[in-house]
Amino acid sequence: MTVPQNPPTGPYDGQQPPAGQPAPGWQPSPGQPPAGPPAPTSSGAGKILLKVFGGLAVLAVVVVVGAVALWLSRDEPAKAAVGDCLTGQSADELKNVACDDSAATFKIVGKIDEMTQDEWQAKDDPCPDFPTAESSYWEGEAGKTGYVLCLEPVTE
Repeated sequence: MTVPQNPPTGPYDGQQPPAGQPAPGWQPSPGQPPAGPPAPTSSGAGKILLKVFGGLAVLAVVVVVGAVALWLSRDEPAKAAVGDCLTGQSADELKNVACDDSAATFKIVGKIDEMTQDEWQAKDDPCPDFPTAESSYWEGEAGKTGYVLCLEPVTE
């Protein structure tokens, strides 16, 4: 004897429902989450805020590092200009100081650009256009052109 089958009824006409959709008439068991797409784990706004705050944190670090580097290099002779004063007796010791500082030993009376270290060392007087200059200081990268600071002594 054969058992009659019920003809398909419902919106799917005997076919399987689309993925993620429960079969018609299905009810979840108690304690089981309802079927459907998974719930989002974090909001889009949260991700945007995280990116914004991350970017601001990176920017803050860059600003702090730049400020520290600027502060540490503030007294280098490379930052000096004509009319500024320096203290120190060798290239490694030279630092910018205020001209009224008792430590000031030299005043910059001239600057000559585009001179190599070899040219500077070969000249008896690298600052002929600055008659009060008694010494000079070359700044640059070896093998390339740099500049010469023409220095006169500071007298008290």
